[in-house]
Amino acid sequence: MICVLLLAAAGSSMSMVKSYFRIKRIKLPIPLKKPLDFMNETALGSYKVVDKKEIENPDVVKQLGTEKYIQWVLEDTQVDSDSPVRFCLLFITYYTGTTEQVWHTPEECYFGAGNIKYSADNHTYKVSFGDETARRQKGGGKETKVKDIPVRCVVFGTKHTGLWQAEARFPVFYTFGVNGDYAGGRTSVRIKMEMNLTAKYSYFSKVEWQFYNSQFGTSIYPNKQEAVEANQKLLSIILPVLERDHWPDWENLEEED
Repeated sequence: MICVLLLAAAGSSMSMVKSYFRIKRIKLPIPLKKPLDFMNETALGSYKVVDKKEIENPDVVKQLGTEKYIQWVLEDTQVDSDSPVRFCLLFITYYTGTTEQVWHTPEECYFGAGNIKYSADNHTYKVSFGDETARRQKGGGKETKVKDIPVRCVVFGTKHTGLWQAEARFPVFYTFGVNGDYAGGRTSVRIKMEMNLTAKYSYFSKVEWQFYNSQFGTSIYPNKQEAVEANQKLLSIILPVLERDHWPDWENLEEED
């Protein structure tokens, strides 16, 4: 009886704490402002969309956990035609309304496809964003906000069985937009999701990319430093577009809440 009473008291206390602090464990989904595949291609600067890849296997889409994704091939028309960062495979996914969703990272997907993982480390990039709220409040003045974007880099390799084929190594990068902020890995995303105690809504979006080119019919990849240098340009274009046109306006959601 004492144990039952203690459990009942604890449950009642937890309910009161949740009510007092407006804690919401069940999150509601929040839609994108605009579907990802409606992205304004003219806003991508020197990047031209040359291919839009669809995942044809429904089982793969099911494992992905969302139908809200784009997998585009971009071509940077400002770099040399033989540059190893001339092309970029951009893969963006969006999830909402849950803190329990299982999502995939390159460490799992590329390894599962038979690649070898050689290294992994973290980088931070500074990206400028236009502050639309400040512009409206100040009569259209130009306002910018610089954010630190954590990015994870994983270097993979493919081993060929052909006698004259050498091993190819390539870096893959990714970051997450999560509840109005950014995270560079699964653990960081989970922490930010768990800290989201009082908001009604929840979302996260993975942005993943890989640079490449081809030469004499063979795929070529940038070394890690070449790719790291190209990241600044890519992020400075893609992330502001996602925040402005696609991802939910988190600050306004919090104010409404």
